[in-house]
Amino acid sequence: MKTALLLFTLLLSAGSLTWYFQDEQTRPCIEDWAKHTQALFSDASQYFRNPSSTDTPILEEDVLDQKLQDLLPTDSMDLSYRPQDDEMSKPTTLALDKPQSELLPNLFNPQQNEGTSLSGKVHMDEDDNIIGAEVQVAIPTSL
Repeated sequence: MKTALLLFTLLLSAGSLTWYFQDEQTRPCIEDWAKHTQALFSDASQYFRNPSSTDTPILEEDVLDQKLQDLLPTDSMDLSYRPQDDEMSKPTTLALDKPQSELLPNLFNPQQNEGTSLSGKVHMDEDDNIIGAEVQVAIPTSL
């Protein structure tokens, strides 16, 4: 019983000391709001009255424009095209002269040779809406 009474006394004294030494909670009041609003408006009016704060982006744009202008060719640069002599001696071939090879297999005609094959089917509902698909890819290992 003495231990419980001592423990209760310690907890009560610790709670009262904590409550006594805590900072007073400041609640927002209309005067603080008015001060903050007035400071906001005065800072904003000072920003718009002082045009020197907007000079730095213009300078950055000028620097960027100058860098882009430096990338353009100068008037003294020769931009004419003169092919090399060895390129002129090479025979020219048209694209139609070369045999055409398919980059992708023709999926509408079945292939008879051994190679990669692709097949599948589309699942549709009564209203002809696509609800799913199946795809089978066969890659032979004896290539």
